[in-house]
Amino acid sequence: MGVISTPDLVITSAMGAAAFTKGRRAYVLGSNNLKDCIRGAGAIITDDQPEDVVIGFDDIRDACQKILSGARFFTTNPDIWIQSGQGVVPENGSILAAITSITKIQPIIAGKPNPTMIEIALLDPDIKRNSVIIIGDNLDTDIAAANSIGLRSILLLTGVTNYKTAETSAIKASWIAKDYKALEAILFS
Repeated sequence: MGVISTPDLVITSAMGAAAFTKGRRAYVLGSNNLKDCIRGAGAIITDDQPEDVVIGFDDIRDACQKILSGARFFTTNPDIWIQSGQGVVPENGSILAAITSITKIQPIIAGKPNPTMIEIALLDPDIKRNSVIIIGDNLDTDIAAANSIGLRSILLLTGVTNYKTAETSAIKASWIAKDYKALEAILFS
């Protein structure tokens, strides 16, 4: 670019982020360069009880470049969030949203709501289609997959979907179970 400079006259956003983490415990989602900058600032990179979370762009950048160069784009599932012991946490779909917004390419979904994995299970000669019930907590993935291939389903209200959403959704489960006790009653009644 015609600018004469030396490394000591350059500052990057990674170096700026590193300055905030000096002497602290940091979880870093990003490139090795970002991690090196954070370590260089005197931070401890850890997964265990970090004081800071630092996010760079290299992780999805590489995926986007490969997809844009013609690699097939697969995903396990499009769930945006899940309910966990720690409360609501981001799921795979939140990362997909970023990648698809950049590449404008939709992933091939290997998991639900695509019925492929259910169809694979149904290839087992010991599994009788009329005895299969799909159980899940997400209308848009679990129950939609069951409906797409004509299987019965139970929506379990312990995770993603609540009763009000289930009642107003166009996607309907065969049964709704408010908890595991209700699930047991449906399955074994």
